[in-house]
Amino acid sequence: MGVPTWDPKRVVLVRTGGPSGSGSGYLMGEQLVLTALHVVFHEGQWAKRVRVRVGHPLFGDLVESRAEVCWPDPDAGAPAHDLPDMALLRLDTPVEAHGEAVRFGRPQEGTRRLAFEGAGFPAFAAENGGTDAQVEYLHGQLTVVSTASSGWVLDCPVWPEYRSARQRPWAGTSGAAVFCHGRLIGVVVEDNLDLGWRRLHAVPIQEALKHDSFCELMQDYGHRDITTSTEEVTSAHETAVTAAAGGPRPSSPAPSAVPWTVTGVAYMLVTTLIGCAIIAAFLNLKQFLGGRFNIAGTLLPLVFVLMAWLVSRLLIKRGGGGGSDVSGEYSRWLPALRQAELQRIQSDLRLRGIDKFATDVPWTPAVDLAASSSRDMYGNDSGWHVRRLLSLWRAARPARLLLSGPAGSGKSVALALLARQLLEMSGDASPVPVVVSLAGWDASTPFYPWIATRLAERYPTIVGEDSTVPAGELEQALQSNSMLLFLDGFDEIHVTARDTFLARLSEILSTDGSCLLASREEALQEATSSNYLVRGALAVRLQPVTASHFRKFLAAFDSQERWEPVLQAMESGTAPTLTRAFGTPLMHWLGLKVFEFDRKDPTDLADASRFPTAEKVQRHLLTSIVAAVFEPTAGRSADHRFPARKAERWLTVLARHSSPADGSIRWWRLHKHWKTQLHILLACGVLFIGATLVAAALSRLIATALAEGGLWGVLCGGAFTLTYGITRRSESDRRQTTKGTFRDDADLRGVIWRLARLSPALLGAIATIQVTVGLSTPAPQTRETWWMLGFGAAVAVACGSFGGSFAAFLLLRKSHTDAGRSPRHAQSPRDLLERDKLTTAVVGLCMFAATFVSAAAAWAFADSRGLAIEWSVIVFALAAAITGAITGPPMFTAWPVFRVTHLYFCLRGHLPARHNTFLEVAHSGGILRTEGLTYQFRHVLMRASLLQP
Repeated sequence: MGVPTWDPKRVVLVRTGGPSGSGSGYLMGEQLVLTALHVVFHEGQWAKRVRVRVGHPLFGDLVESRAEVCWPDPDAGAPAHDLPDMALLRLDTPVEAHGEAVRFGRPQEGTRRLAFEGAGFPAFAAENGGTDAQVEYLHGQLTVVSTASSGWVLDCPVWPEYRSARQRPWAGTSGAAVFCHGRLIGVVVEDNLDLGWRRLHAVPIQEALKHDSFCELMQDYGHRDITTSTEEVTSAHETAVTAAAGGPRPSSPAPSAVPWTVTGVAYMLVTTLIGCAIIAAFLNLKQFLGGRFNIAGTLLPLVFVLMAWLVSRLLIKRGGGGGSDVSGEYSRWLPALRQAELQRIQSDLRLRGIDKFATDVPWTPAVDLAASSSRDMYGNDSGWHVRRLLSLWRAARPARLLLSGPAGSGKSVALALLARQLLEMSGDASPVPVVVSLAGWDASTPFYPWIATRLAERYPTIVGEDSTVPAGELEQALQSNSMLLFLDGFDEIHVTARDTFLARLSEILSTDGSCLLASREEALQEATSSNYLVRGALAVRLQPVTASHFRKFLAAFDSQERWEPVLQAMESGTAPTLTRAFGTPLMHWLGLKVFEFDRKDPTDLADASRFPTAEKVQRHLLTSIVAAVFEPTAGRSADHRFPARKAERWLTVLARHSSPADGSIRWWRLHKHWKTQLHILLACGVLFIGATLVAAALSRLIATALAEGGLWGVLCGGAFTLTYGITRRSESDRRQTTKGTFRDDADLRGVIWRLARLSPALLGAIATIQVTVGLSTPAPQTRETWWMLGFGAAVAVACGSFGGSFAAFLLLRKSHTDAGRSPRHAQSPRDLLERDKLTTAVVGLCMFAATFVSAAAAWAFADSRGLAIEWSVIVFALAAAITGAITGPPMFTAWPVFRVTHLYFCLRGHLPARHNTFLEVAHSGGILRTEGLTYQFRHVLMRASLLQP
């Protein structure tokens, strides 16, 4: 028997009507529900009335029933303090328990993080003011060892923002069952106050299975095949059944890698030896220039370098290979990928309003686009609309489909609806549909590695850098048809690369391979003329929607009455311009949004003098959506009020600075334009030189410390960046996971280029102080100042090299330490910015310490008295350290450069001061959408309308 998985149709909503509100649960049998104890026992009182709703809303057949607590026994009074936070409810009316019996599991102690999943009813997913509870899928990684009172921490990647300090977004999730690889391992019991109510805690199921009364109720009222034994979930992401359960254990454990401490210590030792070689070479050079030659001093740096090489060969190389095996056991991560993709698609459709109403866009067979198909293969024309594409998909052998239509015709929505249907209806053994945008497709990259990179950037903790899935395994899963490719936006590929893409797609599709390709019809027609067709594919052409479709759409959002004159004119044929203008679902949505926000009369669109053509109407809607979203109206929050004219200018700037390949708005690349960089560098250079000159007028010592501290901080930050990047790349190559692209320029070339851009200001400040007042000299000999400068630079490089290597291994190998700091763990653009800000603070603290050591060591070396504890030494070291803490982090993190760039654009009126809030309003208003860690314009027409004069 295969490993059973949890059934979403068993998800239970528990309503108590008391002060605890509602919670979640899971159906264990026809009459038994598992939930959290505090849901039914709150503040010393048992819930008097308990009602439950069994089932998943998307699957229908929801059952409402009364229930009573059967464990712990309410008649016995308050439950004992040693009982776990779990409870069992007995339903008054039996409910069919779908699927197989639930199996219980326990993660093996001391293992690495394990993927978990489940479902509950959190407050942030509720609709209609919180009264309509909606299912939200839980997925992430389980930390077995933690300091939580409940025993475990569920590190959920879905971290919703909360609107006020009193609102807890995960409220209502208590009682949700937690599964690891099909085994129920615990129950969600609390959220985390210290992390803003955003991380969940769970209690292990074995805490309840220790009690005989709990097990007896499971046997009496649970599934007929249920057992109360537990099965181990191992670090190899496999289930090993214990002897009590009567099942076999794995025949051989997975090969273990060399302990991370060995490789980490080796890297730290290598960087320390290299730093010692730099310092030894500098000291020997000073003696040589002073007329003294020491052969031992000359050989000493070579000895250090040789030792570093030996350590790297003997220890670092040996640490490789532990996690690079391609096992092909996709069951370890495919269920998590399935749930994550379903959750992402549902969230996107919810933002589009598709959860309320999906327009039945009609289609017709496009036999001219299909390689070898006849009209008979498409079935009865009574079912030719997008919500019935599933029957066409299943009928096709192999399942290959081309989806064509004009701009805004609903291709992306149709593709997402079909993917959602397949994700909801299929089991874990079936292929996983993944929707991938083709914008930015790189013809120089092989097909499967490019797709794998996009998925890894979208889900870093499941298949990306933060996972244990080798890059080859993800590509192998794509090749073996374990995933269905739903490719959107073929027309967004550059014209010169489209034929190459279709040729490669046809080449990689085997005889039974499946895919779906969506595109504007013009692009497919051009490709068809070149005979590059997807072999064996059926093709459909989306048709314009009618006034009746528009009427149903408006009725679903209670806006039909306001639009009634327009609808009657369209249906009677007296407004053909409006009929053509509202011939796509995109224009339906734009019309609803524009006139819903600004409260204007939609009959104005019938004015032929203002809108003589359908293109004029569409252009008006595209340009009006910005004003409709941002114009303050009655009832709108003050936080969401941005001047509409300025908002349009700000969005235009973002459109111009978005990636020309895929239209992504990456905040960490906002400064990349050469003119922007030049202006920012000139302004910062002038400010830095001016600050040192002002300091020189007050104290030559402080001015010297500022100038030299800036140079040391930049050198330290450069060495930190370089060693961190090399160590991170080495570790990523060792594990062979699919790499991300955030801050992927931490290489030698990037560091040298940053140093070259900052050097004029730093060296200019030193030269200016030397010319005006002279650098502060700790000893009578003037030349000692330059020796102090050089020695401090050597120490700064050594400190940065050591710190970068240490930080990389500390944060990369111990990912739970990295969770609150590394931007790679972010789940949204805003989260990425906040985490990089935290990284900046940590790196700034490191730069402060390293520059302080450099300044103190350089002063002690130049002063013949050694390190004398005087106020001048302390002032010099502190001033240099503060400057290093400011100038060093921009070499490593993106947040300081972004903030300076943001200030530059703010002063010019090109961006708002509340940058994140502005983008979130645009996102909630439907102008922008999120794709991984970036924002994109929801439709290419919106971006194009902003870029047009």
